[in-house]
Amino acid sequence: MTSPASRRVLLAGFPSDLAAWLGGRLPGVIVATAATGGETLAALRGGEWAAAVIDQELAGPPGLDVVEAIRTGAGQEALPVLFCFNPESSRELPESLAHPPNATRVLPHPLDREAVARELVSLLGVNLPPPARPGTAASAAIAKIWERFRGVMFERLAAVEEAARAAAEGQLSEGPRRQGEREAHKLVGALGTYGLMEGSRIAREIEDLLEGSATLPPGAAGRLASLGVSLRQVMEEFGVPPPSSGGRGVEEQGE
Repeated sequence: MTSPASRRVLLAGFPSDLAAWLGGRLPGVIVATAATGGETLAALRGGEWAAAVIDQELAGPPGLDVVEAIRTGAGQEALPVLFCFNPESSRELPESLAHPPNATRVLPHPLDREAVARELVSLLGVNLPPPARPGTAASAAIAKIWERFRGVMFERLAAVEEAARAAAEGQLSEGPRRQGEREAHKLVGALGTYGLMEGSRIAREIEDLLEGSATLPPGAAGRLASLGVSLRQVMEEFGVPPPSSGGRGVEEQGE
């Protein structure tokens, strides 16, 4: 059984509502917040933590510097860290995170709260209960609109999958590549509008891989194929109700 002290997670550089949501989403996990890099390092030195979630835009010092300080600090080298970065401002991950150690995970913005929860579950070794069943009029309206435009969404997906297949066969020409990039870009915004943030994140990664005209790097074709499968799964599952489930200093949420 995991001790209560080892279920404490520090959330650095994020709004308090995310901490509150994670505290309710992960039973038995205590989520604390820190507003600055200085507060983060002070909190980590002053207590026992199971993991830290650090945003790239964290200031004073910035998020990447905090991660590097953790990795070189006495007694903190093995602390599991989830580093969240913005692909729009960082087209490439810093060298130190391109091949992160086992104790570090990376997650791009826009963040999907469920994706953050899943990463923490993996790092902490705890169970993740199913999400609550949506039941608002707004969600019903969104589902109705989705059904209306579902065909268009899957036509865009088909163009993305065609580009992925061509890449896997080593025959990705300019036409399918540009078409796949354009349709992936459209899916980024459209899926985000419907609340499919994980789908939006996947589509953004596909767009980034297809962008430009340089030869795809090693492993990119396989990654495109994997992302295409994941994106189709997210889109096909949308609309199916899931099972119902029976700033200043450091503030804690949860338990």
